[in-house]
Amino acid sequence: AWCRVREERDRLSAALEKLRISEENYRDLFENASDGIWIHDLEGNITAANRAAERLSGYAVEELVGRNVSQFFAGGTRDIAREVKRKLLRGETIAERYEQRFLRGDGTEVMVELTTRLITHQGRPAAFQHIARDVTEQKRSEEERERTLHELDKRVKELNCLYSIHQIERRLDISLDQFFNEVAELIPKSWQYPDIAGVCITYRGSEYKT
Repeated sequence: AWCRVREERDRLSAALEKLRISEENYRDLFENASDGIWIHDLEGNITAANRAAERLSGYAVEELVGRNVSQFFAGGTRDIAREVKRKLLRGETIAERYEQRFLRGDGTEVMVELTTRLITHQGRPAAFQHIARDVTEQKRSEEERERTLHELDKRVKELNCLYSIHQIERRLDISLDQFFNEVAELIPKSWQYPDIAGVCITYRGSEYKT
């Protein structure tokens, strides 16, 4: 009997040691993660946050705890947060990251990618965990690239238009009226919205329109 008690005690001690190590590993991962992580209760009050969340928000961890998470979501992005919460409480999963504008303590905004999961206790909803990554610079780079490509596309259209006008001009068999009519038809194609653009060229009292 004493041997069995000792074996049970040893197994319990080993289990508790594994649990302690597991908790320490989780705490280490939580604290040292490069992404911001915070947990809030069902009312939105933050109960835990890591150092990356501190850098992201501009608040010390001690200042974050107790704050309501709604104050960090700028403008209409609060609606996104509410919809994510509703889906998770209905048992749906949010498999992909979603973007939100995040309001920092100094009033500036950053764009973050979020993953959110529901934490349960004894089978009942207890809290939400968020993992956030700052993608502000990435989004700025993407927007700048889009602007550059848009401007390049405009320049290419303009150059093609000028080249085509030059080709028309070189034709020896074309009348002045034909020249202006063809140019008037050609110019809108070089603009951003050719389907709704129109041209009117006036030359010596004559008009050439599209």
